[in-house]
Amino acid sequence: MPDDDVYYVLARSAFGKLLIWCEKNYNRYYVLTLEGILHDKGEKNEGAEFYGEDFFFAPDNNSLDHIDKNGKKLFDRAVKKLGVLKADEMYAFEPALALGGVESLTYLAKVNLPVHMKFLKQVTPLRLRTFEDLSAALYGTSYSVDDLTSGQDAESQYQESVQAGEVCPRTGFWTTPAQPNTRHYCKKGEVLPEIKEQDWGEVYWYWDGEN
Repeated sequence: MPDDDVYYVLARSAFGKLLIWCEKNYNRYYVLTLEGILHDKGEKNEGAEFYGEDFFFAPDNNSLDHIDKNGKKLFDRAVKKLGVLKADEMYAFEPALALGGVESLTYLAKVNLPVHMKFLKQVTPLRLRTFEDLSAALYGTSYSVDDLTSGQDAESQYQESVQAGEVCPRTGFWTTPAQPNTRHYCKKGEVLPEIKEQDWGEVYWYWDGEN
């Protein structure tokens, strides 16, 4: 993040996720304090109000939830187990993830927000994660926002993903993180198989080519 800009925290989630807006270059960042990740959205807009609305009035609250080690959402279960948060509280893992903690409801606690934020700053190194980093993790190749929205050879740039149990949209090989180093051949119109007897959460298949 540039040192010569002015930064505003517009909002935060129950798990300490911060929405930050830059006054001079209009960049938007998310800080995932539990994981120590600074996420550069690669988007700009002059109005801070736009980002606040995007944060609070999104079609769903998936982006505000936290996903546990099994791929399941934590917020509703956290409220049921620990109760509703006060203005100066947040949900956090104890021990902290940087100290070997586990992303599980079992290790989730209600903590004082200012105190825990200072603690996380001391023990959790902050690293930058860009859009290109995310695309590399998902697709195996780094793409910018412009690459994926330019419309030029979009099919070759986009790695299609389909949830297990849904109809296969194209014939070829598909892979899933639930079964590493495995490729499944599926014809268009067939159903991509579900993976039973494992605590993985929702399973998605990713297009891996025709050969």
